[in-house]
Amino acid sequence: MGERKRGVNLAMPSYCSAFWDCIRTIWSMDKKVYLYGLAALPFAALQQILPFYMPKLVVQGVEESARMTMLILQLCALVFLLLICVIVRWHFSGQITSRNQIIAKGLQNRFAKKLLMVDYSYLEDKKFLELKNVVKKDLFGGKVGDDDSTGNLKYFVKDIFELFSTFIMLIVYIAFIVRLEWWLVLIFAMLFAVSFFSGKLTGAYEKKWAKEGGEVWQKMDYITRRTEDFSMAKDIRMYNMENWFDTLFKKYRKKRLDYKAKEMEYRLFGEGVTALPEMISYVLFYGVIVWKFFKGEMPISDVIFYNGMISGFMLQRNSGMTNLHHLINSVSAFGRYKEFIIYGDDMSAEAAELKKAAPQIELKHVSFAYPSSEHNIIDDMSLKIDAGEKIAVVGLNGAGKTTLMKLICGLLHPTKGKILLNGVDMETMTQQEIYAWFSCVFQDVHFLPLSVRENISMKPLNGKVDDRVWECLDKAGMSEVINELPGKDDTLMEKSLNDEATDFSGGQCQKLMLARALYRDSGVLILDEPTAALDAIAENDIYQKYAYFTQNKTSFFVSHRLSSTRFCDRIILIDGGKIAEEGTHKSLLEKNGIYAKMFSLQSRYYQERVVD
Repeated sequence: MGERKRGVNLAMPSYCSAFWDCIRTIWSMDKKVYLYGLAALPFAALQQILPFYMPKLVVQGVEESARMTMLILQLCALVFLLLICVIVRWHFSGQITSRNQIIAKGLQNRFAKKLLMVDYSYLEDKKFLELKNVVKKDLFGGKVGDDDSTGNLKYFVKDIFELFSTFIMLIVYIAFIVRLEWWLVLIFAMLFAVSFFSGKLTGAYEKKWAKEGGEVWQKMDYITRRTEDFSMAKDIRMYNMENWFDTLFKKYRKKRLDYKAKEMEYRLFGEGVTALPEMISYVLFYGVIVWKFFKGEMPISDVIFYNGMISGFMLQRNSGMTNLHHLINSVSAFGRYKEFIIYGDDMSAEAAELKKAAPQIELKHVSFAYPSSEHNIIDDMSLKIDAGEKIAVVGLNGAGKTTLMKLICGLLHPTKGKILLNGVDMETMTQQEIYAWFSCVFQDVHFLPLSVRENISMKPLNGKVDDRVWECLDKAGMSEVINELPGKDDTLMEKSLNDEATDFSGGQCQKLMLARALYRDSGVLILDEPTAALDAIAENDIYQKYAYFTQNKTSFFVSHRLSSTRFCDRIILIDGGKIAEEGTHKSLLEKNGIYAKMFSLQSRYYQERVVD
């Protein structure tokens, strides 16, 4: 794998670079969307111009005493053309919208795949997780404070073509305005710039107050969720917390309203600043029309045409500003999305062949600290585990036991030192090659909303019978339980998602996890306190089963209950990220050190419970 990146020193691409990157990405995903976008432009232009031109044609015909039959035929032809434009543009717009959704879904799929394939160490990297949350909001939208966000990347393709269509329409309108008075175009451009930059400035202030108000909203939301959390209902009533919660909610609601008022104040100011240039534009435009009309330089038919045109022009101008703001946000969001996609190292999609032989594992001066911390969780640790050896890893909470297991199985990577697997530095191996050596059962037991058979094999079997699943269920002591279910090993799990599913007890879940580990049958077994929620007797029973069925495997048994690991060949006691003591259960008791004191305290606790 070479030297591993801890993060990406990637500056946000320049706006133009990000824009062209966005265009290229759309092209690579769906070339036809450009064809539909370009084909829609002339029909969009005609759909805008024809409603202004038809009244002009009627008045001009009256002024010139045109034949009524010819005038009606011309109007019918224009109405027919307008109808065609509406239908064709509606069809093309529908195509663009549907393809926009497909492209957006494609980006969402790449986002999900990135989370599945990125090296696990980045899932504990604060910078990566913060970027992930922002990109997720851009892709999917959702709640931002007490406002709804539609997501900057959900409609970005549509925004691009709408802005391009608006730009073409403005060129058409400008061509007509130049025929009226060329200097009006310069004034309108300056007024547009004033509106755009004032909107950008007020928008920045809006975001500032919205962000500060959003932090207050999070506290309000926390209080609301706690009042709805029935698990706290007893405490709230027993400790008379009702008034306290109500007072806190009112306090933060007042602060939130104050921030919201400031946010709205800037929004209204921005709308006022935007309305002033618009009003000046109307005054200048109509002033020129009236002046030319009274001087006899403009017929009434042109007055009617330009009257309709100025409304269309201002509508397109305002639409253009809105679309431009949307596009700026979308392109910035796309830059963040690209940064997220290339962040860190990704695994190969192709799994390596499982390694079933027990390997030797050696840690040489291994240290580990999270990117955002200078404190070593594991500090200069050296340890050698022989092939087939059973190792117990014990220690107080926070000692570094779980971090050590993640380092050994390749989920995390040392910041210093190296880990050898059968004498090979793990940093020279691919992630899939490392994972092929390990079967892991962690403290948080998770099952997918699939069948028992698929949860044991961890692969889609599509209804096929797998005798190995039943063999592993039998070894784990769950075959009779599963066989009594109506669906047997086709029974769905996770009742929260499937009404017909079955939920198993804590002990049964642990046995199912044992069956899963037996099915994988890798050369190394890691049990990272998967039985923490069970009592000491149940934990000891589960661990003894693991030990029996994984003979000739290199095994790690992590527990804070020292009595559950006495059968191990060697016990490693971790304290402060270092190996404080190691040896057999008997030798550590004779040493009368930390392990002996911890064992004595735990034994006394269980003896007192028996007496009680």
